[in-house]
Amino acid sequence: ESAGPVQRAKITQTIIDTYNEFGITSDSDTWNKPAPTINDIIDRYLENNNSTDTVYSYFNSIKNFGVFSSKPEDCVSIFEWLDRVRVIDLTEINSDAVKSVVVSLILDVLNKEMLLLGPSEIDEDGHRQLRAMIVADEAHQFMQKDFNAVEQIFRQGRAFGVGMILATQNISDFKTKNNDYTTYMASWLLHQQTPITKQELVGVFGATDKNIQYYMDYLNNAKQFESISKIGVDNISPMLDYPYFKLIKEDKRFITKYKLDDLDK
Repeated sequence: ESAGPVQRAKITQTIIDTYNEFGITSDSDTWNKPAPTINDIIDRYLENNNSTDTVYSYFNSIKNFGVFSSKPEDCVSIFEWLDRVRVIDLTEINSDAVKSVVVSLILDVLNKEMLLLGPSEIDEDGHRQLRAMIVADEAHQFMQKDFNAVEQIFRQGRAFGVGMILATQNISDFKTKNNDYTTYMASWLLHQQTPITKQELVGVFGATDKNIQYYMDYLNNAKQFESISKIGVDNISPMLDYPYFKLIKEDKRFITKYKLDDLDK
Protein backbone atom coordinates (compact mmCIF):
# COMPACT_ATOMS: atom_id res chain seq x y z
CA GLU A 1 0.00 0.00 0.00
CA SER A 2 3.05 2.27 0.29
CA ALA A 3 3.99 2.13 -3.39
CA GLY A 4 3.22 5.25 -5.39
CA PRO A 5 2.44 5.49 -9.14
CA VAL A 6 6.13 5.68 -10.13
CA GLN A 7 7.06 2.65 -8.02
CA ARG A 8 4.10 0.64 -9.34
CA ALA A 9 5.20 1.49 -12.88
CA LYS A 10 8.74 0.30 -12.04
CA ILE A 11 7.38 -3.01 -10.67
CA THR A 12 5.20 -3.53 -13.76
CA GLN A 13 8.10 -2.84 -16.10
CA THR A 14 10.38 -5.14 -14.09
CA ILE A 15 7.85 -7.97 -14.45
CA ILE A 16 7.59 -7.40 -18.21
CA ASP A 17 11.37 -7.24 -18.65
CA THR A 18 11.91 -10.40 -16.57
CA TYR A 19 9.35 -12.34 -18.61
CA ASN A 20 10.96 -11.11 -21.82
CA GLU A 21 14.33 -12.27 -20.51
CA PHE A 22 12.82 -15.75 -20.12
CA GLY A 23 11.56 -15.61 -23.70
CA ILE A 24 7.94 -14.92 -22.78
CA THR A 25 6.37 -12.01 -24.67
CA SER A 26 2.93 -10.85 -25.77
CA ASP A 27 3.12 -13.55 -28.45
CA SER A 28 0.90 -16.42 -27.19
CA ASP A 29 3.25 -18.96 -28.79
CA THR A 30 5.76 -18.17 -26.02
CA TRP A 31 3.35 -18.68 -23.11
CA ASN A 32 4.22 -22.35 -22.65
CA LYS A 33 7.83 -21.56 -21.77
CA PRO A 34 8.94 -21.87 -18.10
CA ALA A 35 7.98 -18.67 -16.31
CA PRO A 36 10.28 -16.75 -13.95
CA THR A 37 9.67 -17.02 -10.21
CA ILE A 38 8.91 -14.02 -8.04
CA ASN A 39 12.52 -14.22 -6.85
CA ASP A 40 13.72 -13.66 -10.42
CA ILE A 41 11.57 -10.53 -10.58
CA ILE A 42 12.83 -9.36 -7.18
CA ASP A 43 16.47 -9.90 -8.23
CA ARG A 44 15.97 -7.80 -11.35
CA TYR A 45 14.27 -5.03 -9.37
CA LEU A 46 17.12 -4.96 -6.84
CA GLU A 47 19.69 -4.78 -9.64
CA ASN A 48 18.04 -1.80 -11.33
CA ASN A 49 16.98 0.28 -8.32
CA ASN A 50 18.71 1.74 -5.27
CA SER A 51 18.27 1.08 -1.58
CA THR A 52 16.54 4.40 -0.91
CA ASP A 53 13.45 3.00 -2.65
CA THR A 54 10.78 1.72 -0.20
CA VAL A 55 9.86 -1.16 -2.50
CA TYR A 56 13.55 -2.08 -2.70
CA SER A 57 13.56 -2.50 1.09
CA TYR A 58 10.45 -4.72 1.04
CA PHE A 59 11.76 -6.88 -1.80
CA ASN A 60 15.17 -7.20 -0.21
CA SER A 61 13.58 -8.42 3.04
CA ILE A 62 11.41 -10.94 1.19
CA LYS A 63 14.52 -12.28 -0.52
CA ASN A 64 16.50 -12.48 2.72
CA PHE A 65 13.70 -14.29 4.57
CA GLY A 66 13.43 -16.85 1.76
CA VAL A 67 9.65 -16.52 1.62
CA PHE A 68 9.21 -17.86 -1.93
CA SER A 69 10.85 -20.72 -3.82
CA SER A 70 13.51 -20.04 -6.46
CA LYS A 71 12.84 -23.33 -8.28
CA PRO A 72 10.27 -23.06 -11.10
CA GLU A 73 9.63 -26.80 -10.91
CA ASP A 74 8.35 -26.36 -7.33
CA CYS A 75 5.81 -23.72 -8.34
CA VAL A 76 2.14 -24.66 -8.81
CA SER A 77 -1.11 -22.76 -8.95
CA ILE A 78 -2.38 -21.70 -5.54
CA PHE A 79 -5.38 -24.05 -5.72
CA GLU A 80 -3.08 -26.97 -6.51
CA TRP A 81 -0.98 -25.91 -3.50
CA LEU A 82 -4.12 -25.84 -1.34
CA ASP A 83 -4.84 -29.53 -1.95
CA ARG A 84 -4.25 -30.16 1.78
CA VAL A 85 -3.89 -28.24 5.03
CA ARG A 86 -1.19 -25.59 4.64
CA VAL A 87 0.08 -23.37 7.44
CA ILE A 88 1.77 -20.07 6.63
CA ASP A 89 3.72 -18.95 9.69
CA LEU A 90 4.79 -15.31 9.48
CA THR A 91 6.03 -15.00 13.06
CA GLU A 92 9.68 -15.22 12.01
CA ILE A 93 9.29 -12.13 9.83
CA ASN A 94 9.94 -9.21 12.16
CA SER A 95 8.72 -6.52 9.78
CA ASP A 96 4.98 -5.77 9.71
CA ALA A 97 5.43 -4.11 6.33
CA VAL A 98 6.98 -7.26 4.83
CA LYS A 99 4.24 -9.41 6.37
CA SER A 100 1.70 -7.16 4.68
CA VAL A 101 3.43 -7.57 1.32
CA VAL A 102 3.49 -11.38 1.64
CA VAL A 103 -0.18 -11.60 2.72
CA SER A 104 -1.22 -9.17 -0.01
CA LEU A 105 0.58 -11.20 -2.70
CA ILE A 106 -0.95 -14.51 -1.56
CA LEU A 107 -4.48 -13.14 -1.31
CA ASP A 108 -4.19 -11.33 -4.63
CA VAL A 109 -3.06 -14.50 -6.42
CA LEU A 110 -5.82 -16.50 -4.70
CA ASN A 111 -8.44 -13.97 -5.77
CA LYS A 112 -7.28 -13.87 -9.39
CA GLU A 113 -7.10 -17.67 -9.72
CA MET A 114 -10.51 -17.95 -8.08
CA LEU A 115 -12.00 -15.69 -10.74
CA LEU A 116 -10.22 -17.57 -13.55
CA LEU A 117 -11.59 -20.93 -12.35
CA GLY A 118 -15.15 -19.62 -12.42
CA PRO A 119 -18.02 -20.57 -10.08
CA SER A 120 -17.73 -23.92 -8.31
CA GLU A 121 -20.14 -26.76 -9.00
CA ILE A 122 -23.46 -27.27 -7.22
CA ASP A 123 -24.69 -30.83 -6.68
CA GLU A 124 -28.27 -32.07 -7.04
CA ASP A 125 -28.96 -31.30 -3.36
CA GLY A 126 -27.93 -27.68 -3.80
CA HIS A 127 -24.60 -28.03 -2.00
CA ARG A 128 -21.77 -26.01 -3.50
CA GLN A 129 -18.30 -27.46 -4.05
CA LEU A 130 -15.77 -26.16 -1.50
CA ARG A 131 -12.42 -25.51 -3.16
CA ALA A 132 -10.55 -23.81 -0.34
CA MET A 133 -11.08 -22.58 3.21
CA ILE A 134 -8.80 -19.79 4.43
CA VAL A 135 -8.34 -19.61 8.21
CA ALA A 136 -6.63 -16.48 9.54
CA ASP A 137 -5.62 -16.01 13.17
CA GLU A 138 -5.15 -12.43 14.43
CA ALA A 139 -7.07 -11.46 11.31
CA HIS A 140 -7.24 -7.79 12.29
CA GLN A 141 -3.60 -7.46 11.27
CA PHE A 142 -4.47 -7.73 7.59
CA MET A 143 -8.07 -6.49 7.67
CA GLN A 144 -6.81 -3.10 8.83
CA LYS A 145 -4.78 -2.90 5.62
CA ASP A 146 -7.99 -2.94 3.52
CA PHE A 147 -6.47 -5.17 0.84
CA ASN A 148 -8.64 -5.16 -2.28
CA ALA A 149 -8.37 -8.95 -2.55
CA VAL A 150 -9.87 -9.44 0.92
CA GLU A 151 -12.97 -7.49 0.01
CA GLN A 152 -13.30 -9.37 -3.30
CA ILE A 153 -13.02 -12.77 -1.59
CA PHE A 154 -15.57 -11.69 1.03
CA ARG A 155 -18.00 -10.48 -1.62
CA GLN A 156 -17.63 -13.25 -4.22
CA GLY A 157 -15.81 -16.16 -2.57
CA ARG A 158 -18.92 -18.23 -1.80
CA ALA A 159 -19.90 -18.45 -5.48
CA PHE A 160 -16.39 -19.68 -6.32
CA GLY A 161 -16.18 -22.23 -3.49
CA VAL A 162 -13.79 -20.20 -1.32
CA GLY A 163 -14.57 -19.55 2.35
CA MET A 164 -12.84 -17.58 5.09
CA ILE A 165 -12.71 -18.12 8.86
CA LEU A 166 -11.35 -15.08 10.68
CA ALA A 167 -10.30 -15.10 14.34
CA THR A 168 -9.66 -11.90 16.26
CA GLN A 169 -10.05 -10.47 19.75
CA ASN A 170 -12.75 -7.85 19.24
CA ILE A 171 -15.85 -7.42 17.09
CA SER A 172 -14.72 -3.87 16.36
CA ASP A 173 -11.69 -5.31 14.51
CA PHE A 174 -13.97 -6.18 11.60
CA LYS A 175 -14.61 -2.50 10.87
CA THR A 176 -11.97 -0.31 9.27
CA LYS A 177 -11.97 3.24 7.95
CA ASN A 178 -12.92 2.02 4.47
CA ASN A 179 -14.77 -1.26 5.07
CA ASP A 180 -17.33 -2.84 7.37
CA TYR A 181 -16.57 -6.54 6.93
CA THR A 182 -19.44 -7.54 9.26
CA THR A 183 -21.85 -6.89 6.38
CA TYR A 184 -20.32 -9.82 4.45
CA MET A 185 -20.44 -12.34 7.30
CA ALA A 186 -23.34 -14.77 7.69
CA SER A 187 -21.91 -16.93 10.50
CA TRP A 188 -20.36 -15.98 13.85
CA LEU A 189 -18.93 -17.72 16.89
CA LEU A 190 -18.64 -15.23 19.75
CA HIS A 191 -16.67 -15.95 22.92
CA GLN A 192 -16.25 -13.98 26.13
CA GLN A 193 -15.20 -10.41 25.52
CA THR A 194 -15.09 -7.70 28.18
CA PRO A 195 -16.42 -5.18 27.73
CA ILE A 196 -18.75 -5.83 24.82
CA THR A 197 -21.17 -3.14 23.70
CA LYS A 198 -24.73 -3.20 22.41
CA GLN A 199 -23.58 -1.35 19.30
CA GLU A 200 -21.11 -4.12 18.46
CA LEU A 201 -23.77 -6.82 18.94
CA VAL A 202 -26.28 -4.90 16.84
CA GLY A 203 -23.72 -5.07 14.02
CA VAL A 204 -23.78 -8.87 14.31
CA PHE A 205 -27.40 -9.67 15.14
CA GLY A 206 -29.24 -6.66 13.72
CA ALA A 207 -31.07 -3.78 15.36
CA THR A 208 -34.42 -5.64 15.39
CA ASP A 209 -33.15 -8.54 17.53
CA LYS A 210 -34.86 -8.26 20.94
CA ASN A 211 -32.24 -10.44 22.68
CA ILE A 212 -29.27 -8.05 22.40
CA GLN A 213 -29.17 -7.46 26.17
CA TYR A 214 -29.20 -11.24 26.82
CA TYR A 215 -26.31 -11.76 24.37
CA MET A 216 -24.32 -8.99 26.04
CA ASP A 217 -24.87 -10.37 29.55
CA TYR A 218 -24.05 -13.90 28.40
CA LEU A 219 -20.80 -12.95 26.66
CA ASN A 220 -19.62 -10.63 29.43
CA ASN A 221 -19.94 -13.54 31.89
CA ALA A 222 -19.15 -16.51 29.65
CA LYS A 223 -16.75 -19.13 30.95
CA GLN A 224 -14.05 -20.91 28.98
CA PHE A 225 -15.46 -22.79 25.94
CA GLU A 226 -18.86 -21.07 26.25
CA SER A 227 -19.95 -19.10 23.19
CA ILE A 228 -22.89 -17.89 21.11
CA SER A 229 -23.29 -19.39 17.66
CA LYS A 230 -25.02 -17.51 14.83
CA ILE A 231 -25.47 -19.44 11.58
CA GLY A 232 -27.27 -17.53 8.88
CA VAL A 233 -30.04 -15.16 9.94
CA ASP A 234 -32.15 -16.90 12.57
CA ASN A 235 -30.11 -19.86 13.85
CA ILE A 236 -28.75 -18.35 17.08
CA SER A 237 -28.00 -20.29 20.26
CA PRO A 238 -25.63 -20.54 23.25
CA MET A 239 -23.03 -23.22 22.72
CA LEU A 240 -20.41 -25.21 24.63
CA ASP A 241 -17.34 -25.65 22.43
CA TYR A 242 -15.77 -29.08 22.00
CA PRO A 243 -12.11 -28.47 22.92
CA TYR A 244 -9.32 -30.13 21.01
CA PHE A 245 -7.86 -31.93 24.03
CA LYS A 246 -11.17 -33.80 24.38
CA LEU A 247 -11.57 -34.37 20.66
CA ILE A 248 -8.31 -36.28 20.28
CA LYS A 249 -9.25 -38.60 23.17
CA GLU A 250 -12.86 -39.26 22.20
CA ASP A 251 -13.10 -39.05 18.41
CA LYS A 252 -12.53 -42.47 16.84
CA ARG A 253 -10.56 -40.95 13.96
CA PHE A 254 -7.86 -39.99 16.46
CA ILE A 255 -8.19 -43.04 18.69
CA THR A 256 -7.57 -45.44 15.79
CA LYS A 257 -4.56 -43.49 14.58
CA TYR A 258 -2.81 -42.87 17.89
CA LYS A 259 -2.41 -44.87 21.06
CA LEU A 260 -4.28 -43.42 24.01
CA ASP A 261 -1.15 -43.73 26.13
CA ASP A 262 0.64 -41.43 23.72
CA LEU A 263 -2.19 -38.89 23.83
CA ASP A 264 -2.03 -38.77 27.63
CA LYS A 265 1.57 -37.67 27.38
